[in-house]
Amino acid sequence: MRLSLKAKVLSLAVLPVLLFALVISLTTLFILQEQAHKEVEQTRERLLADAKATLQSYVAVAMTTIKPLYDAAAPGDDAARAQAIKLLSGIRYGKDGYFFGYDSETVRLFKANDPEGVGKSFKDNRDPNGVYVNQGLVKVAKDGTHYLQYSSPLPGNTQVLVPKLGYTEYLAKWDMAVGTSVNLDGIEAQVALVEAKVQERMEGWCGASSPSLPWCCW
Repeated sequence: MRLSLKAKVLSLAVLPVLLFALVISLTTLFILQEQAHKEVEQTRERLLADAKATLQSYVAVAMTTIKPLYDAAAPGDDAARAQAIKLLSGIRYGKDGYFFGYDSETVRLFKANDPEGVGKSFKDNRDPNGVYVNQGLVKVAKDGTHYLQYSSPLPGNTQVLVPKLGYTEYLAKWDMAVGTSVNLDGIEAQVALVEAKVQERMEGWCGASSPSLPWCCW
């Protein structure tokens, strides 16, 4: 059926308006998606920065505890190192926080007050993602970057991996990397909540502002 002249003119008048509305909707959606992604990433970065600061403060307290011993010790003073290890082994914080120590060969010097593994090399110990955990903790202590992210099986359920963050400091006189770590699964849980809220906002915008574009939030 042929369109009348009036219909053609009307189509030509309406089509640009519809196209303009579509462009505006898609542009707005793109901006909102970018803002949503940025909000989620900023939340993750902020929480990770808080975790890093907390770990650093814990290790700083441990270093303060053994500072008089370290300052007075000569390089290679094993007696002073043993005394420091005894002090550090007994320090606990929070629910289950503790400190550990390894030498340059990744031999465990202590892990809280647990004798298991002490004197054993953990050089080849890797997490399920292939990260050399203990070797990495020693490395970041010695090169001054301090932090290492890795994964560890959940205690009581080895099928579940928990993301972790470790912080270590190197004591050259005693050839000892001292550090602690924290689970990051709480951070991921908080990020997931933010993602859910952002998605809810996006779906609300799609429903209220673009009812004719049901695919806009795919």
